[in-house]
Amino acid sequence: MRQTFLLAFVRPFCIAGLMAFGACSESTPEPAPVIDPVDTTYPEPADTLKPTRSALHYPSLVSVDGRFNLTGEQKECIRRNNDFSLRLLANIRQQQRSEKAETPFSGLSTVFSPLSLSIALAFAADGASGNTATEIWNTTGFAASTSVNELCATIIQNTLQADTTTRFNIANAFYLNSLKGYTMKDDYIYRLHGYYDADIETLDFSDVASLQHINDWGKRQTDGMIPNVLQELSVSAVAYLLNAIFMEAGWVHQFSEVATLTDDFTNAAGKIQQLPLMHQTGSLPYVETAEYQALRMHYGNNTFGMTIILPKDGKTIDNVLASLTPEALDAIAQQRNHVLINLTLPRFTSDVTTDLIDILKAMGIHQAFDPQLACFDGIVNETSLCISEIFQKARIEVAEKGTRAAAITVIGMEKGSIGEPVVEPVPIPFTANRPFLYFITERTTGTIYFMGVYDG
Repeated sequence: MRQTFLLAFVRPFCIAGLMAFGACSESTPEPAPVIDPVDTTYPEPADTLKPTRSALHYPSLVSVDGRFNLTGEQKECIRRNNDFSLRLLANIRQQQRSEKAETPFSGLSTVFSPLSLSIALAFAADGASGNTATEIWNTTGFAASTSVNELCATIIQNTLQADTTTRFNIANAFYLNSLKGYTMKDDYIYRLHGYYDADIETLDFSDVASLQHINDWGKRQTDGMIPNVLQELSVSAVAYLLNAIFMEAGWVHQFSEVATLTDDFTNAAGKIQQLPLMHQTGSLPYVETAEYQALRMHYGNNTFGMTIILPKDGKTIDNVLASLTPEALDAIAQQRNHVLINLTLPRFTSDVTTDLIDILKAMGIHQAFDPQLACFDGIVNETSLCISEIFQKARIEVAEKGTRAAAITVIGMEKGSIGEPVVEPVPIPFTANRPFLYFITERTTGTIYFMGVYDG
């Protein structure tokens, strides 16, 4: 019999994090007795045990103009996390090149949600201790001195309210494998419920209906953009943790569909493709350096926007990434100097799955993957856990009217052992008919929600 318990329904955002957990000791505990589902609902935590703030219950921290009201410490955490995001994108590119070595003329397009991954890792590290937790915090930029749970809850709360003209969904869920007989620790349950608004259920991982149940959850939270979170459920997994992120936003200045024309796009390998290129001329925030041109296109009420960075002739995406800093990216987002731009941008869709274990190991997270050293001892009562797999599915659709994007991070864990006006301005050409970078960020904090490279 499958036992089910539900704590809270989390508002959708974009599927970012999904974790499968396993224990870390050699011994296998006796299976827990099967309990009738009527008796498996966890009690509402006592007021003294609830977090002081939660995604559901504390007052909105969004001001009337849509600015995120974060503390200085929280802003510094986001700056460090953005540095992690830029380095992560460079590492993703390196892994892509290695994987596509046999197809040298294929494009290296990618799309990824660093916020999704960061929330998923925070979700997991909330049940970790010692060096396992320290490595995650240090790598992602979330300092141990900061209440990461409160920061995540604040970002979720602000995102859902900052711009009512855009659609944002944020959701979290935790699925426990009933076959293992483990029970969750009360303190972990309270944090998942209080800070992350998480759905919590037990499922029989050998039952195909459980796979469908999780995939349906993912499809629902991403408005159908990611219909299948998992291809199969591992019966050896102890749990799956999911963080979902979804957005749909219209451009402040939309492209005319009539102006979209099929033309050449040359990828980094020199291959020329015929793609639909959108066109518009307008006044946009603009920055130019020796390495790149960059502009900002806003969504909705201008809280969120896409920064597009086009390397200059002779420069590459990797050249730009090597020198791009969170401060430089934020300066583009905050740019008040509007310049008349003749913009050409592909209408495109990118759908990418990124494996992350090797990337995160290279960036400094080691112990979490080691069955002998990982210490996720704050999640279930009977054992500790270690990460056995982690990947993200992400999709973005950029068109004349706006952008839709979604991402799913899956973390699997198995058992281990313990200016002046210009008269008649001439438009500056910004012709993105070759590879370019893009970042979807929030304007007041610089938080990176989605990032990617389009390479045809």
